[in-house]
Amino acid sequence: MSDWITFDKDHVLDSMSVDLAQAYDWWVQANPQKEARFEQLIAAVVSEFRAALGTNSRNVIDPDAGKLPMSCARHAELLIISRLRFEMGQVFYDGDVQYIIRAEIFLRQLAVSRVPLEAEPAGPGNPTYVSQGLDGEERSL
Repeated sequence: MSDWITFDKDHVLDSMSVDLAQAYDWWVQANPQKEARFEQLIAAVVSEFRAALGTNSRNVIDPDAGKLPMSCARHAELLIISRLRFEMGQVFYDGDVQYIIRAEIFLRQLAVSRVPLEAEPAGPGNPTYVSQGLDGEERSL
């Protein structure tokens, strides 16, 4: 089974840049009613990823509802942080939008079972060819 990590406020705060974490602290101080929103965003994104992972019958899902596999960590962090930044009113640049789109694509690929949690067993090298007239053994390119 792949490595699963707990996705909570501390984990996501640790993945933020220092500037963004400081901007978040200022935002919460100015809007104390918004403090619970961060944990709501985390719960929603983690739930969305777990639901997508559950669509692939080959995936073994950790029973802890607050955990995600390491292979999903970067994408989930990015979606949580971008949704938080949107609520904070921060400016998004083209590069930011591209990262968000890639994370959303990764999430959708999970939902259509194109990304297994565990690596498939290795097969023969691909592409392969049979050398003509040298030694006749199969080689990988």
